[in-house]
Amino acid sequence: MTKIKEIKLETERLILRKPSVAEWDFVYNNITKNKDYPRFTTIPMRYTKEMAKTWVKKVRKEFGNESYVFFMTLKETKDPIGNMGFNEIDKNTNTAKIGYITSKEYRRKGYTSEACKALIDFGFKVLKLNRIRIEHVPDNEGSKRIIKKMGFKCIGHERQCIKSGDGKLRDHLSYDMLRNEWNPNKVRLNKKIK
Repeated sequence: MTKIKEIKLETERLILRKPSVAEWDFVYNNITKNKDYPRFTTIPMRYTKEMAKTWVKKVRKEFGNESYVFFMTLKETKDPIGNMGFNEIDKNTNTAKIGYITSKEYRRKGYTSEACKALIDFGFKVLKLNRIRIEHVPDNEGSKRIIKKMGFKCIGHERQCIKSGDGKLRDHLSYDMLRNEWNPNKVRLNKKIK
């Protein structure tokens, strides 16, 4: 797998870039004002400012080694609207897992799909990944739509395998894609107006 320390990805409407240390407040505010996250992720219900600061420092330190986590920012305003990236990178098999969080007010406008397409392209073409994985809890219909749109194949349904941020054991649907299966030309992005 190729290593790259500094990079930003650009799409028609977004810039995906490494977060700055000072942006921990965006992470904190985004997570605490959205009540869906503890149900769909392992983010705890009582998320603190210290947790946000620690997370931003961690993803900055790991960037280019153990992970590539980007802030999704609007090109027009430079405002962050979420984060997306590769985590759980396995260098032996050239496999990485995608994770993302999009601010509620920017969902269902095509931004997450747009960023995901760019990230997958980066993973296969630049990082030379062989396989990309992605997961979601069964009742997260938004993530399911994005995953299907990108062309991932369902490889399993794990029962009660994660403890979500609200303390409940939840199922996970797992998907993957191999490099030779990726065809960005088949991905149709629906860009909705704000």
